[in-house]
Amino acid sequence: MSSARFSNYADKSLRGHRAPYELVHPACLVKNKNLHRRIICFTINDLLLEAGVFLVSVQLILMAYDNKQNQIAMMREFKDIKAFLEEEKNSLKQHK
Repeated sequence: MSSARFSNYADKSLRGHRAPYELVHPACLVKNKNLHRRIICFTINDLLLEAGVFLVSVQLILMAYDNKQNQIAMMREFKDIKAFLEEEKNSLKQHK
């Protein structure tokens, strides 16, 4: 696909809908489906938005992992406290 064909496409379909700087470096994908050609264009702002969404998703995954590790550590501490209290209870029963 030549850049002249893209600029014609951009001029006709996006004129007045987007700022001129958004058309500077678009990334275009051409998909063939049922013998029809479709052009999907992502502007710089679209790519930055997608990158931001991806980073938020990664952050949520990392937070979930960290939360699980903290939960495991807390459960281990609770088991240790419970075992200690059981030992103290048994030792008090033996002294009576």
